[in-house]
Formats: sequence, C-alpha cells, structure tokens
Amino acid sequence: MKTKRFTQLAVTLALCTFALAACTSGTTNNANNANNANNTNANTAGNKNTATTPGATAKGDFSSPTAAFKSFYDAAKGNDIETMKRSMSKRSMDFMQKGAAKENKSVDDAFKEMNKDAPAAAPETRGETITGDKATLEVKDEKMDKWEKISFAKEDGQWKIAMFDELADAMDKLDSLDKSK
Repeated sequence: MKTKRFTQLAVTLALCTFALAACTSGTTNNANNANNANNTNANTAGNKNTATTPGATAKGDFSSPTAAFKSFYDAAKGNDIETMKRSMSKRSMDFMQKGAAKENKSVDDAFKEMNKDAPAAAPETRGETITGDKATLEVKDEKMDKWEKISFAKEDGQWKIAMFDELADAMDKLDSLDKSK
C-alpha cells in the first residue's frame, strides 16, 4: 500500500517537474545555441522533420539537446501534441503513459493541460553537456529564478527529453523489491 502511494506521489511530482520545464518563461540564449552546434554531428539533416507515418509531415529538430528542447517548447506553444510526444524518450513516454493512466487521463490530455501554462517566450538555456548518448541542458525557471537541469537521451540518432528515465528506473526497482516480499 505504501508503494502504491509513493508511486502516485512520484508520478505527480514527475508530471509537475515536466510541466515546470515546459512552462517556464524567459528568452533563448542564442550564443549557447551556436556553441551547441559545435557539440553535435555536423550531418544533422537526417534528424530534422522525419515523418513518423507515410504521408505525415513531422515537425521538430532533434539534432541536439537544445534543439530538441526548443522543438518541445514550440510544439507546446502550438498545441502540437504529436511533436511533444516525439520530443520525449521512449522510457519517459512509457512512464508518462503509466502516470496518466493512474490519473485516468490520456497522455494527450496531460500534455494539453501543460500547454495551458506555456509562456509567451521560450525559456533561456545554457550549459548543454553531451556524454555519449546522454546529455543535460540547464533551463531557466524565471518564476523561481533558478536553473533546472533536464536530461536527454539519444535514440535512433535523435536527442529526446529523458527527464523521467531515472525516475522510471527507480520506480521499477521499488516495484521489484515490493514483488520480492
């Protein structure tokens, strides 16, 4: 029973953290974006606007963590749920789906709720750090006047927001401990 309550609390906390990152205000740091281009593969044409279904025109640039975050923000502002979902790592999307199901909501509904609070200007970013297929990016939360670190994972040659991956791993460990009792 305690594990179930903790799971609900963790899911709520994760969704709030995700909403915070998506909905902070500020301006994009263009100098940081220029520096980030040097950290990524020069051949990124294959990472942009890749269609997910025949005949569909997908949106977003996932060539770097900064570009992926900007794609997510732009999708949130445009209420483009499909691109928002494409911006997330597979592990984070699975975690979100489980959390939304526990709240008797669809993932689309959870994203739509987050979009209501999206600021007019994109949050300021800095400190993109890439280590292999993992990365972090600092995003300014103007309301709280502090920087939040967001995790990313490279999947199929594209950078995806992976902020729930570690939380999902922790929840899996808790579930396995609970089952072993």
